[in-house]
Amino acid sequence: MGTGKMQKIFIKPGRRMAVNGGLILALLWVYIYSVSTEGFSWPYFGQCVGLILGIAVVLNLNVRLKKIPGILWMFVLPPASFYLLEAYSHNGFEMSPILQVVNILFFYLLFGLLFLITGRGKIAGMIGCSIPMAVGIANYYVVCFRGSPILPWDFLSLGTAMSVTGNYEFSVEYPMLTVALAFILLICLAAKLEIRLPGVHMREKLIRLGAGACCLAALAGIFLGLQNGNIKSFLGLDETLFMPNSLYATNGFAVSFLYNLQYIEVDKPEGYSVEQVAQIMEPYMEDGAAAGSISEDTLGNSAGNGSTGGNAQISGNTRIFRRSGAGGEKEDSQLPNIIVIMNEAFSDLSVLGDFPVSEDYMPFFRSLTDNTVRGNLFVSVKGGNTANTEFEFLTGDTMAFLPQGSVAYQQYIHEEKPNLASWLESLGYATAALHPFNASGWDRDEVYPYFGFDTILFYPDFTYRDLLRTYVSDESAFKQVIDLYENKDPKEPLFAFEVTMQNHGGYYNEYDNFTPDISLGFEPESASEKRYTQQYLSLVKKTDEAFEMLIDYFSGEEEKTIIVMFGDHQPTDIIAEPILEYCGTEEDDSLEYGQQRYITPFVIWANYDIEEMEIQRLSANYLSALILDVAGLPKTGYQEFLSDLSQVLPVITANVYIDSEGNYYNSSDNPYADQIEQYQSLQYYHLFEDDKSLTDFYGVMP
Repeated sequence: MGTGKMQKIFIKPGRRMAVNGGLILALLWVYIYSVSTEGFSWPYFGQCVGLILGIAVVLNLNVRLKKIPGILWMFVLPPASFYLLEAYSHNGFEMSPILQVVNILFFYLLFGLLFLITGRGKIAGMIGCSIPMAVGIANYYVVCFRGSPILPWDFLSLGTAMSVTGNYEFSVEYPMLTVALAFILLICLAAKLEIRLPGVHMREKLIRLGAGACCLAALAGIFLGLQNGNIKSFLGLDETLFMPNSLYATNGFAVSFLYNLQYIEVDKPEGYSVEQVAQIMEPYMEDGAAAGSISEDTLGNSAGNGSTGGNAQISGNTRIFRRSGAGGEKEDSQLPNIIVIMNEAFSDLSVLGDFPVSEDYMPFFRSLTDNTVRGNLFVSVKGGNTANTEFEFLTGDTMAFLPQGSVAYQQYIHEEKPNLASWLESLGYATAALHPFNASGWDRDEVYPYFGFDTILFYPDFTYRDLLRTYVSDESAFKQVIDLYENKDPKEPLFAFEVTMQNHGGYYNEYDNFTPDISLGFEPESASEKRYTQQYLSLVKKTDEAFEMLIDYFSGEEEKTIIVMFGDHQPTDIIAEPILEYCGTEEDDSLEYGQQRYITPFVIWANYDIEEMEIQRLSANYLSALILDVAGLPKTGYQEFLSDLSQVLPVITANVYIDSEGNYYNSSDNPYADQIEQYQSLQYYHLFEDDKSLTDFYGVMP
């Protein structure tokens, strides 16, 4: 080929070619980095290097796609972007044809809207391809770290997510890299488009404006259509909210995301009314004084902190709700201090099956038997969304009635709500919330005041903040609780609720201030996964040691004190995978076994005599009522309802219902519809009802 023809086909050497060369070198470096972590693979070598060479050629082509070729290529970009976005996790061609069409229609509307806004095919094509490429990469890592895909309400959590990204290892795996390179090739081809829309005259501008409005209307139509029962049935839409990975794979990312938008707002339960709620409350009401209210003698000198003067009988309008409890009958009138620790990612992975380790990673925790209530706590989340377990514990509400993947603190708590803290304050307790990390994480700096905590401590307020890895150690966190106890008013019992950070995800790096000392007694398929799991188990052991220090301290204190500790969730899937593989259960997708990944341990210990119990199954929404029973304190009407319900359904989570006989049910198949509907109505009133006439059923307003 002659030099003249080469000059026509390829751009001339110069600054632009140098920039293109820099981009190619960067892509080659990413591939080499992937090889260093993933190992060499001939098939992926061919795919990656072939795509990089293709990108290099396209970048340096002196070609402009105009008229018919440009229009044809514009029509190729939307479906190509759809199939590449799906390729991050699965083969989009395996979806049902009609759902492929709906997803592709969304991409056509997106590209069309961008084209109408910019007026240039080049810009619209490049932006239109870049958006799904970036979203796909983000979703890939979210699934890796959390085990579930991006959901609409995740955008409310960006600040929290960004604050912990430094502790995760963002490895570049081959499947993700090849899709990303294919997207870059698509973007480079889009950059060759030379199609423009006329927009000089007012008439042309109005036409573009009208066409843009039609695109938006069509997008709104897709959104509304995905909420219509007949259309959903026609499309064969997967509505299995508690299995978001499956839902996204079946419906496609765009359709699933649009479908989930409807759950940002929670609809009223079927048949719901304030009158219906009042009827459900009726068994927990009486005309006289609250039968189980705490007496003035029991409260002693505990009142006077700005609460209700120490009387647990709190009436609203003409209703007085029964708060039962053993408080008024206790010989010792001292109210016990209650210290609750929700420990980050604290779990016993032996619930997944027996596996050998070099030594027990929680020996002290297991040794507690005297004056101890312990058991298995079923939670609604794994690998993340800590605040949802916290929400269930403090409110008695459940994520089972809220959209899968939603974060209650960020989406639904925007005003004062009766909760465990405000109830204990009404009984004369000083209340404190502690969290050795950012105040804004999960909007706790807004939620804790809504819950009425007297004292709120975040990382800058901690006196003790020695780090283990990059987070405040549990030992320091527990010392801060001791400091709070030692400096409280001796006439007031203390309720302290602490959320720790030591064991937070990101088990991939090595640290100067932490050396794992727990070893697996088997060799997983992946050496890196073995290292991650050993680091996690070693962190759990550090928690166990710190917890022993805390218990030892209060064992020597005269003030009656109850200490509670439970895990918010198990770690991410990558930590559990070696154990599941060793036990041969990685392919067990039964409902019962799947819930083993949602179990954490809990313990309630007292430095005085209490009845010992072992509880096989309990969900987080019931735990606060159990603590009040152990402490001999009155309960709210809501907590009484929950205590009764727990006798029938001891586990209600976003993933499963388990009855007292140990039978497992999913949300669409269970024989307890009436009880669940009652609970759902009570929760809706608690969270969303404007009418406040029945609020006293839930306790007291902060």
